[in-house]
Amino acid sequence: TLFGLMLGFLLFGASEQLCKTLQGKDTTLQEAITAASLTKNYYVRLHTEEEFDKFYESCVIFSEGKSGQLVLPRYRRTPARFDDGVLPHRFQCPKDYYRVEYYEACVKIKAELESRFNQSKLSPVINVEKILMGAKNGYDFSNQLEELKTSFYKTDIDCGQA
Repeated sequence: TLFGLMLGFLLFGASEQLCKTLQGKDTTLQEAITAASLTKNYYVRLHTEEEFDKFYESCVIFSEGKSGQLVLPRYRRTPARFDDGVLPHRFQCPKDYYRVEYYEACVKIKAELESRFNQSKLSPVINVEKILMGAKNGYDFSNQLEELKTSFYKTDIDCGQA
């Protein structure tokens, strides 16, 4: 439980900062994608052996004064209806077990960020945003307008009126 709480604090601290950025009233889509990319890079950096070792050592040090040492969870047999005859993997030490948990959490969060912010449908929306921002600020937005003419929004927006 202690490891899970500390891991949640480590992982969700960065995602909390991303949420605050995404919920800002002046945040543009491009800024949101950049913030998500920076957060994803943080999780990539955490997904290393050195970072796990530092995190695990901090958990061990913290747990010594509180609840004792980190231990393997109790072994549970698979119910007979799900048992296929193969013995389940048993970890040799707590560090090996928690390493798998740590990496799995990092991979899942990174994959969720990828699936939400690396969509092909975002490119035309970014172009519309750049057109609007360019028109507002007096910049040239002709490149984005040409891309918009070939996107799936071409029937929704009359590019000839721009």
